[in-house]
Amino acid sequence: MPALSLASSRWSQPVDCLDGFFHSYATVDGVRLHYVSGGNPQAETLVLLAGFPQSWYAWHKVMAQLAKHFFIIAPDLPGQGDSDKPLMGYDTAALAEKAQGLLMQLGVTRYYLAAHDIGAWVAWPYALRYSDQILKMALLDAGIPGVTLPDMLPASPDKAWKTWHFAFHLIPDLPEALIEGRESTYLEWFLRRKTASPMAFSEDDLREYVRLMQQPGALRAGMSPYRQASMSAAQNRALLQEKANCACRCWRSAPIKAPFPIWRHRCVTMPSLCRALRWRTADTLSLKNNRRRWPTPLTPFSAKVSTVNASSPGTHELHA
Repeated sequence: MPALSLASSRWSQPVDCLDGFFHSYATVDGVRLHYVSGGNPQAETLVLLAGFPQSWYAWHKVMAQLAKHFFIIAPDLPGQGDSDKPLMGYDTAALAEKAQGLLMQLGVTRYYLAAHDIGAWVAWPYALRYSDQILKMALLDAGIPGVTLPDMLPASPDKAWKTWHFAFHLIPDLPEALIEGRESTYLEWFLRRKTASPMAFSEDDLREYVRLMQQPGALRAGMSPYRQASMSAAQNRALLQEKANCACRCWRSAPIKAPFPIWRHRCVTMPSLCRALRWRTADTLSLKNNRRRWPTPLTPFSAKVSTVNASSPGTHELHA
């Protein structure tokens, strides 16, 4: 059962599009974070992290399907949605610390975690740092800086259109200058072109994301995780080395299995993710073509990880 004693005393407002869910705010290290929570208060907790250019709202249909099975917390990370947009602190270690700070304020210490795009960038170091808290984790549509994200992105026309924005977002000031006043054009292409079905995003969805991108500082904040990707990559490599060293030390005293793998599968729909997150017996969440798979876990800590690519109709293609 989620321990949300602090949450009960917070200001909250019902979510118009989602029965049983509420908007709330919490301040973590001087940064005010917006989050949406609700669902089954007697069930285990599921934390959802969204990516660029989205917010908690990216999960609203998933949240409706899982509300009976989980108590759900979907925060806007710093710079996202209706959260504050500070000038600094967009490397994934710093973002992970803010997410952890929010959950600690809410008294949540054991939970499932699903993350998409930039949210998956944050979830990776989060899992390494706070593995004892995570029951299962699913990462969708993301190459992790310093781990699985290549240093050289493809330049061929059949692939470059999916990843061109990495370099574009890295350039200081230029994206803001070109996108400001044209947020609707940018978002419509970004969301409807880069998904398996352009009908996955309704006009209401686009209006919500335009509203968020037009907030003061939103464009700068949205570009910032890309501009800090090199720092995030260095942090991730250091974390992996630290875990490898720990595994070697532990091996001398007791046999263990070394660093956890990533399973990457295509053709994963959001409904299949919903079903998978309800499976309690799997050691590791792994999805392909709506079927269960049980890979042998190779992990020296408690978080069981699978990376999936949600490129089926009704889901998003590569964004991060």
